[in-house]
Amino acid sequence: ASYLNQRVCHVVPSDKILSRFLYYLLPFPLKLINDKTTFATVKHLSSKQVGNIVMPVPEIDEQKRIVERLDAAFAHIDELKANAEKQLAEARALFQKSLSKAMEPKEGWEEKTLKEVSTISGDYGLSVSSKPFDGVRYLRITDITDLGDLNDDKVSANVDDSKKQEELEEGDILFA
Repeated sequence: ASYLNQRVCHVVPSDKILSRFLYYLLPFPLKLINDKTTFATVKHLSSKQVGNIVMPVPEIDEQKRIVERLDAAFAHIDELKANAEKQLAEARALFQKSLSKAMEPKEGWEEKTLKEVSTISGDYGLSVSSKPFDGVRYLRITDITDLGDLNDDKVSANVDDSKKQEELEEGDILFA
């Protein structure tokens, strides 16, 4: 048995519409009525609003043809995505192998600590809230992706000028 939360609306397709067709069709009218839903922080869509969604409903045979085409297209997309992910994994493995070989110590190389060959600063940064981006980016741990890149979520630190931090420059390396 399953129980539904008060914010969940259960829709059971009739014999006039295929559930898979409805699955593919619903995002379009929902997107159109999204701006009409109530509340600002959490959008609410009542079961009455759900019931009044207007959508085109072709004959069952046409629904079947559309669903077959869409299923095939999405299966092909999944296959292409899997192939791309496999090729990316192979490229990363090849890169790591090449990098490891290139970085193997060779005659004439010396061992040095990181502090001997760089300037290290910044025990910990600011611990303040963020505010809308004002041109100076506040870099937080959540702004660094799993691959080590910066995401596009730019915010600024909610501080006055007395708490200036070091400015980052192109080529700087951060440890998070």
